Amino acid sequence: MQSRWCLIVPLLLAVLAGTVGAQGRTVTGTVTDSSTGASLAGVTVSVLGGLQSAQTRDNGGFVLAGIPDQDVTLVFRLIGYKRGEIRIGAGESGPVTIGLTRDPFKLEEVVVTGQA
Repeated sequence: MQSRWCLIVPLLLAVLAGTVGAQGRTVTGTVTDSSTGASLAGVTVSVLGGLQSAQTRDNGGFVLAGIPDQDVTLVFRLIGYKRGEIRIGAGESGPVTIGLTRDPFKLEEVVVTGQA
């Protein structure tokens, strides 16, 4: 009986620790093309220096969960566009709106591989 508790208690503590660490706020927003106003799908949205990231849907909207309750910088990346950044204050959760500028010569993000 006692060995059973020795297995259950550490497991329960590990689950609770993971749940507490995963808490945070959720930030929502929309990404558009700054020149046309069209929604951009497939934009990678991430927290600078963090592990949280998401991609925009067809309507340009995103939901980023687990953001720490402190000031953070969101980074927006899409091939063919200049990188965008927005600073979010500790109490803010959105909605965030950003327009990315086209950059047709930004080719360092494109990797071409070939096999013979």
